[in-house]
Parts: sequence; C-alpha cells; structure tokens
Amino acid sequence: MWCLSILLFQHIDKSQLAKEIWTQYVHAIQNYDSLKAYRYWVKKDRQNGWIDLNLGKISDKNDKLRYFNQHCAYKIKEIKDKGEYIELIITVYEKDTPIAEERRYMVFENDSLKLITPLTLFTKDWHTHQYGNIEFIYEGSDSPALEDVKRSEKTCKLLEDMFDIHLGKIWFFKVRNANYVAKLTGFPPRGGYAFPDAHVVVSSNYLPHEIVHVYMHKINPSVYINPVLQEGIAVAIGGSAFATNECLMSLAQDLIQTGKGSLTSILYPDSFRIRKDIVESYMLAGSFCNFLLEKFGAEKFKELYSYPHNYFADTIEIGLHKIYGKSIKNLEEYWHSWVLAKKLPKLKPGISKNSQVDFEMDDPLYDDIGDGDYTYPSSASYPKGILDLKHFEVSHDDSTVYFKLEFRKLAHPDSEWGFWGTLAMILIDTSYDASWNYKEMYKWILNARIPDNYEFAIIIHGDGASVLDNSMITLGALMYKTESYGKMRVGPHTIGIGVPIRLIGRPSKNWRYIVAVCAQEPLPKTFRYNIGGAIHVEEKSTGSTCGGANNSNAPYIFDLLAPTKEEQIKILSNYNDEKKVSIPYVKPVSSW
Repeated sequence: MWCLSILLFQHIDKSQLAKEIWTQYVHAIQNYDSLKAYRYWVKKDRQNGWIDLNLGKISDKNDKLRYFNQHCAYKIKEIKDKGEYIELIITVYEKDTPIAEERRYMVFENDSLKLITPLTLFTKDWHTHQYGNIEFIYEGSDSPALEDVKRSEKTCKLLEDMFDIHLGKIWFFKVRNANYVAKLTGFPPRGGYAFPDAHVVVSSNYLPHEIVHVYMHKINPSVYINPVLQEGIAVAIGGSAFATNECLMSLAQDLIQTGKGSLTSILYPDSFRIRKDIVESYMLAGSFCNFLLEKFGAEKFKELYSYPHNYFADTIEIGLHKIYGKSIKNLEEYWHSWVLAKKLPKLKPGISKNSQVDFEMDDPLYDDIGDGDYTYPSSASYPKGILDLKHFEVSHDDSTVYFKLEFRKLAHPDSEWGFWGTLAMILIDTSYDASWNYKEMYKWILNARIPDNYEFAIIIHGDGASVLDNSMITLGALMYKTESYGKMRVGPHTIGIGVPIRLIGRPSKNWRYIVAVCAQEPLPKTFRYNIGGAIHVEEKSTGSTCGGANNSNAPYIFDLLAPTKEEQIKILSNYNDEKKVSIPYVKPVSSW
C-alpha cells in the first residue's frame, strides 16, 4: 500500500526530486529498459501491469513507443505539490512543435518517490466487483446492473469463440462522464478509452465497446489499424459510447438510404475522421464489419484485421481484394443490399389512428412556470406556450407503442426547424416496483433527481427523438432532418412518436410515467445523434437563458405532468442549497 512520508516531505526538495526521477524514467524507456522503468512505479501498478498507460508496453516492438522515441520528446512545464501527491504537467513535442500536454503523478512509497497511475491514485476508495474475468471498479452507487454484467460476459464469450482469443483479467473503470474519463487517463474527454497492454478499460458507460478493443489487440497489437476495422468491430460487437449496435445499424441503414453511406467515405483514415459528424463514421463502420462477419465469417475478418499496414489507403484496398476477392465497388454494392434488406426496429414519427389507448391525462394550461415564477428566454425563438403541456397519451397496436403530447403551442410551423425549442422527456417504469431510491440523472436536461427504477427514457426535441435504457444507452433514434421533421408533428400543436414494442414491451395498466418539459438549448443544425440539453434557469431570463431561479439546484423543468398546477409547484419548488428536487411518478387518475 502506497503512502506518504511526512518526514521526507519536510526535508526534501520534492520538485527537484520529481524532476530527477522523471528524467531517469524517460532515459529508461528511451532505451527500452523495461526492468529499470518498472522500478519507478508504485507496487500496485507494477503488480497489475499498469505501467505507463500513455505509451503502453516498454518494448521496442511497441509501435507507439518506438515512434515516440524516434520523433518526440518530453519537457516538464510545471511541477505542483498537491500535498497527497505531486503532479507533473508535461508538454509533448514532435521535433520542435508542441503536440500535447500530459499529466503524470508521483507519491512516496517506502521512502521513495514513485510514479503512480491516476487509476491507482484517484480510485483507491472505489468499490470493486468481480464478474467472470472482469473486475468492475466504480464510485458510490454506480454499480453495474445485471444486464450490464450479462452483456459484458456475452461479449467476452463471443470474442473468445469467434476469434479464439483468451485473456486474463480485465479491469473496467466506470466513471461519471467524459471529464472523469480524462481525469483517469490523462487524455482528452470522451466516452471511454481502452489500454489493451494493461487490460484496462475506462468508460463513462457499461457498454463493452472498449472491451472489444482489448481483445482485438491480441490479434494485431499495432497502433496502425484502419479505423473502419478497429472501431467498426467494436461497434458491431460492443455498441458505441451512446448506443447499441442494433440502433447504430438502423441509423446506418438510414444513411445508406439517403445516399450518405459510400464505403470510400469511411475506408481511409482521413475521410473517416473528417466527416461532419464522426458518429456517422462509427455507424457505417459498425454496419460494414457486421456485414463482413455475417457474409464471409470470422476467419476472413481476422485475416483482414491482421493484414500488414491495413491502416493505409492503398494497402487496405489490396487487403480487401485479396481476402474477399471483390473490388471496393462490388463490396460496397453487396454491403448496401445486405443492409437495406435488414428488418431493424425503428422509431416511427407520428401516431396511429387504430391504436388502443392505455393511458391518457390532461395537464393544466398556463402552468409552464416551473416552481411558480419561471420565465421563458426573451428570444423570439421561444414563443409562449411551447413549454406548456396540455395532454399526454400512450397507446399501442400490434407492433408499436405511441406517445402523443399536445401543447398549448408549438414553434416554427411548416418550417425546416420542426418544433424546435420544445424538449420533452418521458420516463417509464414498466415493472411497478413498489420501492425505489431517487438518483440524479440527466442533469443536463432535468437538473433533478428521478426514481432509479425506471426502465426507459424517451427524449423528444426539435432535432428528433431517442429511446434510452436505464444505463442511458440509446436503443433507437430518429435522424436529424429526415423523418423527424414534419412527420412527428401530428397536429398544429401535437407531437407523436412510435416506439417498437420489441424495444420497450407492450404497455399495461401498471406502467407509470414522468413527463417533463424544458426549453431546448440552442444547437447548431449539424447536431444529430447525441442528446441535447435544456436551457439553464437563472435569476433573470435573457435571449438564451430562462429566468425565475436564484439557486443552482433549481430544476430546468417548466411543466411537469401533474393533476394540478399546485401539485407541480409543490414538487418543483422542493429544493435548496443542499438538495435538488425529487420527481415522483405521476399518480394514476383513479387515485386523485
């Protein structure tokens, strides 16, 4: 167990010692001296094999380290004494050009100053649970659900059987959000990272996307893997940072139908990354890898993944032709016909006139005032009434569950902006579990606490709609500026969306709901698949902020489905400096 030496801290120039230790460590890795390099790390990191997550294995066979030693250099920018640890801020140079900034950490262990990974430093009080060969490490109550565990175990078994890969233990660090991912990795904020040499995953969700990267590294440890293969297989088997593979397959199908799915638009690394929305590249890559696996088998895909220099434009074309015997054009045509023939669950804009009503409820008019005195943004883009829910209805037919929301007014009729400005969120509890705890989720939309036993969330906004599970993984979505525009508007001031029963089940009288309405934050029209947020409620409204709150814990909710205005105000005003509001399920009509 690493600890701090107070005596050493009092008598040693820690900055100078840290500089000397760092210089010696860099000299060791430049000479590929792994034994010497390992001695500079704390015991736990040595035991786990978590040595230099940034560079990977200390070996001349490590492409990344070899490139670094040939072309790059470290320069200490600043050393900070944080009391419990020492932080080194280091600039990475390629030749004479600064290309990145990294943070490294040191602590005293057994009277010696040692390097320590942020994984060990910042998670020493976190909880751990071992399931199979995966150890989940998480903070507070953010433990994996049984569904998360089964999904990960299924992924590991699939990869082992499909590609004959066998790994030991994998450490899965589940963190709150992309900023925490950055804190534990030292890399820019994003949904997750995999460190295959160390068998470590750091992720803001429990999807096994990054686990796939760890396994596939055993097939080809090079850092030069074509992103269509590297990210495509991770999407095909493990989903992505925000959606399941099935959802992404459905969205890729939409892209291909609209002429935005050419193989050459993703096959080359530069074109993969420069698309206006890189999420589209991930969708198409996952679809393409699914196609290769289903139509040609795992052995051929493994051969392609191992193909030398498959990263580069000319060699990936040669590899595809050699292994699959088809030109790029023929492969694209075959892939497209395969995709378009797939029957995938899709959200339907609109409602059905022949559906059976399962739940309906009126909401009082002119109660779009939040906790009693909320005011709209002053911009003309937010006309009064677009946040005032009038009626909510749930119905179903043989294949689809329909959700209809009628408002006092909707903005931008008959324009390409659809009903932009209105953001509605529906939470559904399908199990009627009598007990639950309140938990803060969807802070960027609600800024409130919700029951932790809900199964599904439906988010409807001017840019489309999404259906998510309890882990905030998207199960289905409508694409920007295609079906979502116009067709979701089933009346002058009414929105309708259909969700496949296959995704959320058939409604029953025991289903419970929360329906909240917020002001949609301004977003560029390129925003498509991730979930937008609500405008914050400040003390006074401006063109881009709402007014009526004098506390950062005030919810962003203007209207809440409730039997009376007074009931809504009672719920939404129950916050203070120490707590946020807790939103209950709406009471059935029979209980009023």
